[in-house]
Amino acid sequence: MDRTIMRLDGYYDREWSGREGQRHERFDAIMEMLTPDSRVLDIGCGDGVLCSLLDGELGCAVCGADFSKVALERVKERGFPVVQVDIEKPLPFVDDSFDHVVCSEVLEHLFDPRAALKEMVRVASRSVVVTVPNVGFILDRLRLLIKGRFPVTDPGHIRFWTRTDFIEMVDKLGFRVERVTGTHFRPRFVHHPATLFATVLCYEVSKRDTGR
Repeated sequence: MDRTIMRLDGYYDREWSGREGQRHERFDAIMEMLTPDSRVLDIGCGDGVLCSLLDGELGCAVCGADFSKVALERVKERGFPVVQVDIEKPLPFVDDSFDHVVCSEVLEHLFDPRAALKEMVRVASRSVVVTVPNVGFILDRLRLLIKGRFPVTDPGHIRFWTRTDFIEMVDKLGFRVERVTGTHFRPRFVHHPATLFATVLCYEVSKRDTGR
């Protein structure tokens, strides 16, 4: 197990070494689901671009969490507190430590995304905002229908969801999906309400007893 962790550590350190930070489309969808001036934990914070946006545009108090020491050093350089976490294990925070937890493009890499999501909801008093690739994207459906090929994804992706799949998983965990929005639309000018044309989906997840 220790050797596996070391290999993963090295893999993600290489991923973040020298990579230039950029503002992704999905960050705007995430920010629309967050409360200004709130406490936010960014799990899988990477180089900290989203942390800076949450701080600068929403006035949030942000803590970055990642497995990679290289990523965390870059986030520290931006002036944010950081904590190294293995998201497949219990998070080192008490219940409701943050208003929101953000987890962008992480769950699809995990062996046990359900356990990870349960932990995120535990430490969030308001909501968890998650983005994952949408394998229900229209071109992926057509590729499967016409060519019989599964959607081409990042080789590190080991979990896959359509909109229906993800909502069903959340429901079975005893939580609730409050909102779903699409992002990274292809073609860019098409915004379909059923998210057929979105390559990435953004979900707002909360406890059932929020009273919302």
